[in-house]
Parts: sequence; C-alpha cells; structure tokens
Amino acid sequence: MIFATNSAGNAVTAPQRRGTWLGGFFQLGSPISRWFNADPTGRDAGWQAYLEYGLDAAMANDFKLAKGISATEGGGPIKGSLKGLTVFYKLNSYVQFGFEESLYQGQALPNTKGMYLHNQGRGAANLHIEVGGQSSVRYLASNAVFPAGWF
Repeated sequence: MIFATNSAGNAVTAPQRRGTWLGGFFQLGSPISRWFNADPTGRDAGWQAYLEYGLDAAMANDFKLAKGISATEGGGPIKGSLKGLTVFYKLNSYVQFGFEESLYQGQALPNTKGMYLHNQGRGAANLHIEVGGQSSVRYLASNAVFPAGWF
C-alpha cells in the first residue's frame, strides 16, 4: 500500500491496480545411468542430467503504465529467461562432479521515441558455464576423535 496526503493534508491510501505478469520455473531430472542399465556398483552408475527453464515477465502495457514511459524516460527490462542443462557424475559416496551450461536472456522495452535505455539494445544474452566438485564426509565413524577447533 502507498500512503500519501491529499490536497487538504489528510492521510489517504493511494489506489493501486494489480499488475499482470507471468513466470515460473521447470526442472526435469533424469537418471541417465538407469536408462542404460548400468551396474549400480560400477563406475558408470552415477550419471544424472537435469534440464531447466525459467521465465519472469511483466505484461508490456502494465509495465509501461507503471514506469511512466515517455520520450525521455527509457523502458528498461521487461522479460528474463533461463535455459540450462546440468550433468552430474557421482564417483563414489564421497565425491560428485557437476557440469552446468546456462543461457540467461533479457529483453527490454524502448521509450516512446524507439530508443532503448542507455543505448543497450533490445535484448542481452549471457552464456554461463560452470564446472565443480562436491565432497561429503557424512560416513565418518561415530567414535572418531577430532582435535579441538576442528568444527
């Protein structure tokens, strides 16, 4: 809610309209090793893949009204999306490796002169590649002794 004062100086609540938007996230995971009947105790048993898609967008007309787009004010970003693929390989119960490739895309609206904010253009894309490892020490013996300050 937005609070303001009217011309008489009384506190009032400004009326607000509900904006319309759409968006969401989808992830589909698949156990690749199971598709190829890999031996669960073998080295080829730890392959997994995930497909991701995400969208965050505002309706153009609502965006224009909310931002007050004019000939001097720029439009700005209106839509962003994510498309990705992640592949994991579990070496053993302690170590897992991952590879992810993602494409982030954004789109913008121009002002009323057809110019984009800061001349950045209508859209932008960023290809992101990430490789990493993960380790786990969850299988430590219950009677293990650790030196002071270990944790």
